[in-house]
Order: sequence, then C-alpha cells, then structure tokens
Amino acid sequence: MTDRPAARSRGRGHRPIVIGTGGAGAPPVTEPYRFGVSGTSGTSVTFRSGRVKRQVVHPIGGCPASRSVSVIRTMPDRVANGAPMLPTITTIGGPTALLELGGLRILTDPTFDPPGDHPVGPLTLTKTIGPALSHTDVGRVDLVLLSHDQHPDNLDRLGRQVMSAAPLTLSTPEAAERTGVTPMHPWRHHDVGGVRVTAVPALHGPPGCEPIVGQVTGFVLTGDGLPTVYISGDNASLECVELIAERFPAVDVALLFGGAVRTPMIDERLTLDAADMVIAARLLKARYVVPLHVEGWTHFTENQADVQAAFSEAGLDDLLLSPTPGRPAPLVPVR
Repeated sequence: MTDRPAARSRGRGHRPIVIGTGGAGAPPVTEPYRFGVSGTSGTSVTFRSGRVKRQVVHPIGGCPASRSVSVIRTMPDRVANGAPMLPTITTIGGPTALLELGGLRILTDPTFDPPGDHPVGPLTLTKTIGPALSHTDVGRVDLVLLSHDQHPDNLDRLGRQVMSAAPLTLSTPEAAERTGVTPMHPWRHHDVGGVRVTAVPALHGPPGCEPIVGQVTGFVLTGDGLPTVYISGDNASLECVELIAERFPAVDVALLFGGAVRTPMIDERLTLDAADMVIAARLLKARYVVPLHVEGWTHFTENQADVQAAFSEAGLDDLLLSPTPGRPAPLVPVR
C-alpha cells in the first residue's frame, strides 16, 4: 500500500519541477534527470534516466501520458565509468544527516540554527553546538525525512527553509496538517526513484505520551541493490523496534536517535538511552549503527561518549560508525 501523495502546492515554498507530456504549453526539459514520479492515482512509477524534451520516456504503471507529472531531479546513480556510486552519510549535528543513496540526496530532521534558546510552550530548549554544515552549504536536497515538526531540536527555523526548498518532505499526518508536507501512516510506503520509504512506528516517550509530545515517525529505506537503512526518529520504545525488526529482518544500517532526552513535562525518557540503543541494535540485527541526536542540547542527558561506552561494554564496538561531522563517509564501510 502507498500513501497518496499530497499536492505539492500545499507545501510552503515547495516547487516541483513539472514537465509536459506532449500537451500544449508544456515546458521543455533538456537537463539529465532520473525520474521518480508519483502518479495521480497514488501509484509510484519509475522512468529510466535520460535527456527529455517535452515528453516522458516510457510511461508505465498507470500514469497517463496525457498528464503532467512532478519530477524529482537527482544525481546520477553511477559515475562516469559506469560503476555504482557508493552510498554515503554526512552527519551534520543533532538529528540531521545527509544520505546519498540510490541517486538521491536525503536529509533527516533539518536543524541548522546556531546555538541559542528555543522556546517551546512553557519550556525553553537550549542548543549548545551549531551544525557542521550551514543550511547554504548542504547543497541540493531531493527528499526530507522529517520525524516530527513540533520540536526545534528536530526542525528549526533554518531547517524549515531547507525543507521548503526540497521537492518532497515525508512526515506524520500532524506535521502535514501544520506544514503541508506529505503525510505517511505507519507501514505505508512512498517510492522516490529507486528508493522505497516505509514509515514505521515510533513513540516519543512512554505509552500514552502522544497527547503531550505529539506524533513522531521513523522510516526504513530499501531498494534493489541498496542497503536497508532504519531511521528511528525520536523513538523511545523498544516495542516499536521489535515490530520493525519483524518486518525488516535484515537492517544494514540503523540511524538511532538517542540522548536519553528528559524535560520537566514528563519525568521519563523521551528518546532511547545508550543501553537501549544497544538493545535496539541487537533486535534489528544491524550491521552498523550511526548514533544521532546525542549531542548539542542541554535537555540531552547522554552523549556520544555514553553511547561508545555502552556498545564497548556489550562487545559491539565494531557496529558503531562515527563519521567526522560535515564530511561524507561510506554508509556501509568496506572492511
């Protein structure tokens, strides 16, 4: 099943590239594109790469050739000599990372503001570390995966600018109501080019916390010849991780959001602590783990050193990937 894409015009500043399919007034497109297109029926279809002018090449999957379609421009998935491009990850700070996967540049939870205070209702969250890349240095973004929009440590002012410039953002139904992004419900999927994005359950605290903290979602990325990548979002529930492991028994890389977050509103952890990150890695049978959301805010009660210590004590040091922030690193190292 797929979630039907929301009209792109609903997003703030989202301007999909629209190509004509032979109709009058269709604008020419002469740059190379790889096409990942969602048809009006909600069926995702893929077109082969090529140079296109005023027509779609080989339409399939129920997307009529008489209609215009939204097109996501991506980087080629092969280098000049025909060899596949290796997937990479660039950690930026907090929950923000840039994945280059299947020809797409995919950004998680955009946060690019400098250090400072962020009021959230009766609370003030304080950011202590700025991003490793600025919002202008991050470059082209094809897809934003937003776990939730209601907390500034997952989406801040400059992050909203980056999100608005991207052609597609996937998030929770609540986030869609507030920001116009494309909503996803748990276990529904959305295909973008050769990457399938499946929304997976997440709980931002103890059972029953949603009326206070709001909805949150995780994601799993899959595709032919691609590593399976789990992005937890601000999840504190190992029960959710168990459900995900049942449906995706072979996770190559788990991006686990940690920090053991606490606030005065709920006297329990709102994200995984380091010990639970170890348990999550074992449940997922992950080959590698990239800790995110473990540095940079005063309401985080654990940091990268705590994660390293927990994995070391469990004898799982080899699972941890800790890329230098701001620099691309292989998503699946060759060892």
